Amino acid sequence: LLILAGVQGQLLCAMIVAGITLFYPLLRGAGWIPVDTVYEVAQSFSQERADSLKFRLDNEDDLLERAAEKPVAGWGSWGRNQIYDPYTGRQTSVTDGAWIIVIGIFGWVGYIPHFGLLTAPLFLLGISRRKLGLSLESSGLAMVLAINLIDLIPNGTLTPLTYLVAGALAGRYAMAAAQIPDRATAPAATTRPVQPGLTGWPQPAGLAVRTPRGRVAPGVAGTPDPAGTAIRATDSRRTRQPRQRPE
Repeated sequence: LLILAGVQGQLLCAMIVAGITLFYPLLRGAGWIPVDTVYEVAQSFSQERADSLKFRLDNEDDLLERAAEKPVAGWGSWGRNQIYDPYTGRQTSVTDGAWIIVIGIFGWVGYIPHFGLLTAPLFLLGISRRKLGLSLESSGLAMVLAINLIDLIPNGTLTPLTYLVAGALAGRYAMAAAQIPDRATAPAATTRPVQPGLTGWPQPAGLAVRTPRGRVAPGVAGTPDPAGTAIRATDSRRTRQPRQRPE
């Protein structure tokens, strides 16, 4: 379906995925992510996979509550974002998703720049998708990055290849945006003044208008007159003399 959607459809889909990924902690905390529905769908395929997903979701709920205690700058490193047993001191939480790791350690101060760097090219390409004139190669690479962002929600598979793809898309947007002509600086179309007595058609640039005495009309002096393009104004009272055949 994404292949049939075309370039603009793929860029729009990638931009939607980028928006969900960037604001996923807010959506998850507000209960707008249907985790129960996802769990029921996973049960229809495999109970073992569904139990593994349920374990991750439960840990993310606990870790999200822990991150909400220090939402701005997070808990920092050295495992302070984890949950520990108050009696034994053993760690009871497991972090899998990259998003919960980043927001737990760095808070929103670190989450927005971290994931904003990955999602900004998709936002730029999606917003300007109608005027950039991109090819399927560019939109396909955007979908690769979007799929990688989806994988960062349950897993922590953040590799340098992800940053490489994001940087390539940012460069593609900059190159395509530089080729769009600026309407403010585009030269406006000019017309030549019309010689009184002639028709009211605008005079194109490059054509000289001459009066019956052979003088150039005012306003177009010095205009180059290519051979065969000179227009002479004739008086309606004069008649055209027939040419005489040489003997």
